[in-house]
Amino acid sequence: MDNPESSIFRFSELTPRPWPNGRGVTRDVANKKSGNGSHDWLISIAELVEDAEFSHYEGCNRILTLVRENSIDLHISELSPLRCNPLVPVHFPGDRPTRCTMVGGPSRAFNVVINRERMMGAVSSVFMSSNHETKVPHSPVAIHCVAGTLMVQGEVLRSGDTLVAPRDHSLQTHETSATLLVVNVQERSGGVASCR
Repeated sequence: MDNPESSIFRFSELTPRPWPNGRGVTRDVANKKSGNGSHDWLISIAELVEDAEFSHYEGCNRILTLVRENSIDLHISELSPLRCNPLVPVHFPGDRPTRCTMVGGPSRAFNVVINRERMMGAVSSVFMSSNHETKVPHSPVAIHCVAGTLMVQGEVLRSGDTLVAPRDHSLQTHETSATLLVVNVQERSGGVASCR
């Protein structure tokens, strides 16, 4: 699933797969692999339905952003619980023992996993009113529509859809507002990571 060019991934068309421990379901959206076959970065959407251990990603950092209304608590190693609230990106190491506990019910997480040795990244929440147009700064790896509808590159993104490697950074709403997540990833040498 190493995506070579600009592509739209519709949530309804993503293939669900169980977590290795069977305690949740994940849908892989896109990834970029290095020459040795390891991930430079990976984007996925996970259903959080019960208290559960998270998967281990050796040598990677994670950015988790909840895209449903319920919060969760992350328990990372022996640290105090970290409250994760909707649309607030949370950074944490993906190779330390981590489990989540539900706060009020099931939720959904938009995940970005990044190889910390080669890459660094960020996720930004963007809120757009109806009948508005803006440009995304820099060169994002992906744009994910959390709610509402969004026009980009002549295509409509609806809730759950993700545009990977956008060629055009102009975003437009019409009759509805939109909430989106913008993913940026950079090589540690300073270059902007691509999906190619």
